[in-house]
Amino acid sequence: MIRAGGMLVMAVAKGQIQSDNSYQYTCGNCKGIGHFMDSKTGEYEDCTHCYNLDYDKLLEAFRLARGERYYAILKAILSLKGKAIADSAIVRRNANANIKLTIADLLHLLMEFNFPRNRFKPLVEWLEETRTLPIGVYNRIHDSRFKIADGLKQLGYEA
Repeated sequence: MIRAGGMLVMAVAKGQIQSDNSYQYTCGNCKGIGHFMDSKTGEYEDCTHCYNLDYDKLLEAFRLARGERYYAILKAILSLKGKAIADSAIVRRNANANIKLTIADLLHLLMEFNFPRNRFKPLVEWLEETRTLPIGVYNRIHDSRFKIADGLKQLGYEA
């Protein structure tokens, strides 16, 4: 916690992309422990910013998370799956004669890693950040008014 304008606020810890496209991150809320002890019951409760790096819990929380909690959860997800996402994208790109990833490829990645459908943007931005995609791809997709739900439906995924 840090003091800002007379208020105590949590600082989201910074992560770091490694040369192999993995992501190194330690939760700023629990300092990487993954849980807290309830002072009344003595029971341990998962940290609501990293969920002790439980991927399923992180994905469920990611659907509705906002603000600093959203970024903390995203960083925890990327620390677990960031390299696998980038590697899978590279395999898909190579299957396309090493030319480029298509929107269909990006939607398949969204589903392969069980990302919430409303979290297409951070998936694409991660691929841009790792240079798996050129910078600006998400903006071009967004500007085209492409509908994620329609694309998933065309690919045979339930809407």
